[in-house]
Amino acid sequence: MTDDQNQDDGKRVDAIRDILFGQQMRQYDERFAALEAQLRERLSAAEQDTARRLTELREASAAELKTLREQAQSQGSEVESALGELTENLSRQRDELLTSLSDQLHAAERKAVSRQDLAQWLRELADQIDTR
Repeated sequence: MTDDQNQDDGKRVDAIRDILFGQQMRQYDERFAALEAQLRERLSAAEQDTARRLTELREASAAELKTLREQAQSQGSEVESALGELTENLSRQRDELLTSLSDQLHAAERKAVSRQDLAQWLRELADQIDTR
């Protein structure tokens, strides 16, 4: 066989693959694009929500800490212990929020199938079809 014949055979195989799998590949591409867009939207929304919540927590805790410090100066050690509890609670809530966000992000990542994995699977399927 000559190089021209090999190229023609390759083009024919590519044309057959496109006929057999072209529509499916386009559908998979569309689905993956939609999934990626949805994942980006959700991640962006989660990031914005988390940033907003953290800002609110910082502002609220800063205001509360200021108030508690003023009261602590006048009331003594009793308020100091309440300040410690508030700080612990805010830290715990922040940690819980970050953990929740991280869990949601990992869950979304586990659901998304990479295009490379799909492409590899389709190549293997095409190879199996070619060998038959």
